[in-house]
Amino acid sequence: IIHSRPASIPRAAAPVARQRARVDPIGSTSTMRFSLTTVVAASLACVAHATQTIVEYDELKATFRCIIAVPSATDPDPKQVKRREKLIKMTEAHVAAQQESLVEMEWAYMESDNAEFTRFFPNHVPVEEGEERPPHTTSDEVLVTPGIRFMNLATGDYMSPNWDILMHQYPDELKRLSKDFSRWVLQGDGLTRDDDGVMILHSKNLAEATDEYETVLANFYAPWCKYSQAMLPLVAEAHTELTKLYDQGLFVKVGVGNVNVDEEAELKDTHEITSYPTLKMVHDNDDGSVVSDTFEGSTDSAAEIVAHVASTVGGLTMIDSKDVASKYAKLLASIDTLLGDAESPTLVLGTYTAPSQVQTYTALAKKVVSGSRFMAATYDMQLATSLLKEVSGNKKVKAKKDMVYVYTKENGVLSLKLPSNDDEFLLRWVSAASVPTVERFNPSTKQGDRMRSGPIGTILMLVGAESHPDFAKWKASMTKVADARRGEANYLFADEKEPRIMGIVEAAQVKTFPAAILISMRGDFEPMTVEGKSEMTESKLNGLLDSALDAPLNPGTDEF
Repeated sequence: IIHSRPASIPRAAAPVARQRARVDPIGSTSTMRFSLTTVVAASLACVAHATQTIVEYDELKATFRCIIAVPSATDPDPKQVKRREKLIKMTEAHVAAQQESLVEMEWAYMESDNAEFTRFFPNHVPVEEGEERPPHTTSDEVLVTPGIRFMNLATGDYMSPNWDILMHQYPDELKRLSKDFSRWVLQGDGLTRDDDGVMILHSKNLAEATDEYETVLANFYAPWCKYSQAMLPLVAEAHTELTKLYDQGLFVKVGVGNVNVDEEAELKDTHEITSYPTLKMVHDNDDGSVVSDTFEGSTDSAAEIVAHVASTVGGLTMIDSKDVASKYAKLLASIDTLLGDAESPTLVLGTYTAPSQVQTYTALAKKVVSGSRFMAATYDMQLATSLLKEVSGNKKVKAKKDMVYVYTKENGVLSLKLPSNDDEFLLRWVSAASVPTVERFNPSTKQGDRMRSGPIGTILMLVGAESHPDFAKWKASMTKVADARRGEANYLFADEKEPRIMGIVEAAQVKTFPAAILISMRGDFEPMTVEGKSEMTESKLNGLLDSALDAPLNPGTDEF
């Protein structure tokens, strides 16, 4: 909410975003605990129990000041006269209550006919129809008084709301904005931490955080949000576990911090935060600016947060020595232990002979970002074999050149000859190899998101009575097809009485069970089926997939 004045722009008002929560001069309205060092350091920056006074505008001397825009004393309009009197009275009451503040400030009024009014309050300058508004306006419409402008002359920073403040709202708004300004003044540029060691991030120190850490896991939270409150201890635990991995020499140093969006509206807007809590991977861009990437992993537990960070930070890992291979295997083992029954990490290992193939794996690593997929590559077949054996426990596995290997607990080690010039197929195959070959239908967020936004937009679902003695045979037929055509579809099964698949059954107009339903999540073709016990064969299921390749595009626009 505080804006630095660009060198090329005069001291014109800058917008301050409306906030939902009241904030304290030091710290946060959340349940986060602040260390004594944080409070003492902030207190030393300003005068304890400082005085705040109202002076004439021409007599302003304080570094920290607030200017209130009021109607002109010469305005003959009785309404404006009354408005001016009420604003002055309410401001005096507010300043009188600020004598226990930690920030020494001076207050002054600026009348609307003051020569500097346009420079300080361009949003409040009325214009005739067809006339251009003053430079540096930030509001959509001309605002009425009062106008509020907090200033720090030492830095050139200032804040000024760009919305109309109604008279009955003025006391509360002035109180809230005063606290915001005081809090910001008390913040230092350095990194401070709460009692859990998690950084307290704000607009002044985020750049320093990315200087110290190549990647920062930032939790954007709202103190009034119960889901945000539930996320805070998970982030603290994730910080602890990531620190352990670093101390063991298994992983790079990753920063972890919290951003209170009610206090940091500018960061909230910059990083496009629209829901709370939101995790972001923050880092420096090539041009030195601070940018953030969406956190694509699960946030259900601290272990899953750590697993996603560990699998994505740094991208592709080059296995070029026994030491690197050993540490990488230990990292996966540590993540597996941390995850417990939640899920297991996935190893994607590419072997290569041509340096150009590394580019293929590097590009793949950037796309395979959800969950906890660990992406590595090596030119050394012995190192590849050693890593696969250690991670999978399969002592018979032997790596070959120019191959892609995917290991999961469910599927074991799967392999694919590295395709030439078909990165899309490679991405689909790796995505499919990272999950069970045939899955039970589960309308969870994880499975649903993967079906909707993943690289595989087709679903082949077996629907029938799981109690039927032949269901296992039907499922085995689908498994064989899925093994042979991995990446062409998401292969699911469900009981015919599962209520959550009724929409799919109705859309496909199924008349007889068991049935195999082929649908496109992107509307590429109309739903297709094969139905009846005798139809649940490899041949029929393959034919169903083949028919989808030749199907005309669905002209409809309705989303399924």
